[in-house]
Amino acid sequence: MTTEASFTVKIIDFGRSFRPGIHQVPDPKQGPPVHKPPECNLSTMIARHDAPAQKHEATSPPRDSDLAWSTQGDIWVLGCTLFTIMVRCRFDLFERSGEAALFQHITEYMGPIPDRYRLLLEETANSSLAVPWDSKNCAEALDFDPALSEHSAIQENWVDLEEEVLDARRYWRTRSEIVTAGVHVDEEEDRKRVRVCLMVIRQMVGWFPEGRITASDAAALLANTVISNSKPCESPRLDDRREPQINGDTVSSSSLEDQNSEYLWELPSPPKEIEPLSRYHPGGLHPVHLTERYNDGRYCILNKLGFGSSSHVWLAHDTTTEQPLSQSRPLALKFIEAKAGDRTLEIEIHKYLTDLTVEAGPNGTHNVVVSDAVAFIPDLCKYKILEDLDETAIVRQIFQGVSFLHAHGVVHRDLHCGNIAIEIPLFRTAGLRELARYDFPNIFPCILSEAVEHSPSLPKYLVQSNPALSAHPRFYKDQPPLVVKLVDFGCAFRPGIDAFPTRGPRRALTAPECLVSEISPPEKVWTFESDIWTLGGTLVEIYSRLYTSEDDSEISANWRTLETSLVAARAPRTPLSAEDELHRVEQDTEDVRRFLSLIKQMLRWEPGNRIKAHDALNSAFFISSRNH
Repeated sequence: MTTEASFTVKIIDFGRSFRPGIHQVPDPKQGPPVHKPPECNLSTMIARHDAPAQKHEATSPPRDSDLAWSTQGDIWVLGCTLFTIMVRCRFDLFERSGEAALFQHITEYMGPIPDRYRLLLEETANSSLAVPWDSKNCAEALDFDPALSEHSAIQENWVDLEEEVLDARRYWRTRSEIVTAGVHVDEEEDRKRVRVCLMVIRQMVGWFPEGRITASDAAALLANTVISNSKPCESPRLDDRREPQINGDTVSSSSLEDQNSEYLWELPSPPKEIEPLSRYHPGGLHPVHLTERYNDGRYCILNKLGFGSSSHVWLAHDTTTEQPLSQSRPLALKFIEAKAGDRTLEIEIHKYLTDLTVEAGPNGTHNVVVSDAVAFIPDLCKYKILEDLDETAIVRQIFQGVSFLHAHGVVHRDLHCGNIAIEIPLFRTAGLRELARYDFPNIFPCILSEAVEHSPSLPKYLVQSNPALSAHPRFYKDQPPLVVKLVDFGCAFRPGIDAFPTRGPRRALTAPECLVSEISPPEKVWTFESDIWTLGGTLVEIYSRLYTSEDDSEISANWRTLETSLVAARAPRTPLSAEDELHRVEQDTEDVRRFLSLIKQMLRWEPGNRIKAHDALNSAFFISSRNH
């Protein structure tokens, strides 16, 4: 067997190549029909040279330049070639000879001949100036059974094609050295590979050049991807009921659901790391795809990090850096829903504190927050990384961040663990070179038949969130000091400047005065002091989760037993000798007592009696840590 890394593929024979805008465009009539895209075959069939000149309006047939070779013409041919390779050269995707038969075959997989091509065929078929053979050829291309190009028939054809491809691959394996070598082929894994290849090929062999996928997007879909284990013809489920606007017309939720039911391959029960399709609508999420570029081409999308209640976050790199791609520093792009509504204040605070760019898309105008790629505390706990990090350094930087916010007049209101992140240290030194080892986009295609219009509001495919991208142990081992960041200002406001936000934080860590906010206006009780209370509860959770997994017994919240629980939780995974364990307990008891002394100053009933963030940095907990 040849291994993946033991060969190099090369493209040869540039006898028919040209560079658009530099070289003369080759005659599209050259070459056999099966090796030419529809637009070039159409140029062969019509009698344009004998037809009188016409004025081309928007609804007129395409111009001669639209029927010539182009880079997207190469994509069509490459799609057919990939299919032939996939079936081990046993048959072609469109294998009928002659232009007319080829057009009829394409309709069975890509839908009826589009109007702008049909008009040209009809013109030549009915023209007295055309050569008889051209007229006959065009008439035959138009003479197809409409039932064969209906959406249900097209769906069935693609499903049948998948089985034909699998049969061809099985036949090849029975006659190759694979059998004699005793190599086992997993049928289910092979089906997954075939399905993702057909998904990409289908986007390569569309009728129109401008509608075909680019080579870079095809490469991103095929390289290091995992296809869902869904069955053909499963349709997605829409959870929300909205009245979206498409091209100025109101489209009911039911009609949008009907359109989504036309998907050929869709996940029946998406994993929790994938947002529902119903969130993509005018005013909703922006459809982001791998390798797309934003901010005038500056940021290139690499993978997906996650999504929230009103945004999704993508891994990207800055193409303007002078460093090579392998050393480029990964970034995080947070796309906020176009329907800002109660997020307007968050956007204003982001503009006040950090970088922000704006992108226009089919669902509206989206604010995009650009930041360094980070890992969130819950993910670091899940992958058992946080327990090996310096918790005192983490807590100190959290206080520094809160002190910075308060000094600039910002009340965060939602300082829970999920809004505290750590910049990935390895990315500051090694860049994308290290990330490439773990970067495997998990893609779930959303494929529509040519017979059904794909709304621009919807993505071509969904990408599963991959929190493990930022939580691999190697990223934190023997690396520079940690950089902690506070994120998500959806509940934040500036007292005396901003109107109080309607969006509320989690109640579990809310200060007691805010739980009875009907006594006073909310902007009077949500203060810097309420942030300190919330932070106190969060720090206890962090200090506890550093040493316990979610499956272990809970750390006691009772002051009398909390000290003992935290000291026990700090025990290393590898048991110590009796003498070393005794010394550890003594040292950890002192650290925990200093930590809890700070927490008690944060969790006081009276807001005015709570310690301030900048004063906490000079507490015994941090001073003693500096002396160790």
